[in-house]
Order: sequence, then C-alpha cells, then structure tokens
Amino acid sequence: MRTQINTHSRVFFLSQKQRRMLRSVLDCIIPKTSVLPGAGELGVAEHVEGVSGTTQHNRRRLSEGLKAVDVNSFMMYAREFDDLSDDEKICLLKQLESELPDFFQLLIKETYAGYYTNFKILKAKGLRLRSPQPEGFKLDEFDLSLLRNVQKRAKFYRDD
Repeated sequence: MRTQINTHSRVFFLSQKQRRMLRSVLDCIIPKTSVLPGAGELGVAEHVEGVSGTTQHNRRRLSEGLKAVDVNSFMMYAREFDDLSDDEKICLLKQLESELPDFFQLLIKETYAGYYTNFKILKAKGLRLRSPQPEGFKLDEFDLSLLRNVQKRAKFYRDD
C-alpha cells in the first residue's frame, strides 16, 4: 500500500517495506558508533523520502533505486535486504552504486544533509545549537553609498 502525505511541502510516498529497506540502507551509509546512532536509526529516512517526494524525478530515482536493492538482494542472496549481514549489504550496495549513480547521488546527498543537520548529532559532536547570527561572523556595517545609482533611477513601480 502506498501513502501520500504532504507535510511542510514534503511528500511521503514509499510503502512500509520500502521505508524499512531505506532505513537499513541508510544505516550502511552512516552506521552507528558507540556514541552516535546510524542514519536509519536516527530517522533520516523520513528526511530522504520527504525531500525526494517533492519532485517526480526524485521520487522515481528513489523508488527505482530501492526496487533495485530489493531485486538484487534476492538475486544475489535469496533473502530480503534487511535479513542480510552487514558485509552482504555493503557488497550489494557497492555493486549497485556503479549501476545506479543517480540513485546514490540523491541518497548520499540527502542522507548527509539529514544526518548532519539533526540536533542530536550536532549536540553529540559538541557543535553550537543556535542560528549563526547575531553571534556568528562579524558583518561590516552596510555602506549606503552603494545604493546611489539605484536611487538616481526613475521610479518604475506603483505606490499602492
């Protein structure tokens, strides 16, 4: 069963099986350590699916990529991806990476984006959990003289 939910401009479209598989794939990309959760465990799959769901092209890339993971898992090992050993999962994913570069480009980009912007990871890495301004980089005061040429132009907009 497929569901489509639009939350904050994100579209969720994967089946439950595909979501489980995606979580497992993400845990191979960024595995858990003694102090940090893996990407799948952290919930990055929701980010990847949500961002991918915003365009038809990315929905297709993610769906077709996960289908290839599923099919190749059965072809190579006669088991579902989730049931493979970590070494088997890595071997399968490395093989597919060269066959489906668009899928992996999307997957890697959005996995890293979702993982390294997560507050739990930022906090665990000791990074500051605040916006970069007003305490961030020192900004020079704005030079209003830069607007002189614009101010000399004739008015070309309405007042109402």
